[in-house]
Amino acid sequence: MSARPGDLRGRMQGRTCLVTGATDGHGKAMAMALAERGADVVLHGRSREKTLAVRDEVARVTGGVPLTSTRTASIASRRADHSCT
Repeated sequence: MSARPGDLRGRMQGRTCLVTGATDGHGKAMAMALAERGADVVLHGRSREKTLAVRDEVARVTGGVPLTSTRTASIASRRADHSCT
């Protein structure tokens, strides 16, 4: 049985996908969908705790353990880093 053109089931094996905003909403859903289709997923989120919780959920559902990346800098600290004085 061949896959439909838009169907990604089994077609993501061997691919690595970076999902930003992976801790909530569309990002979390996309991370889960990609992992279920065999992709190696890298999760990125601002909250370490939430990112690790999503990693654990993806691992429990799919059997694979995604890599994680977090960045905790706030917008205020970024502005301070780039201010001109």
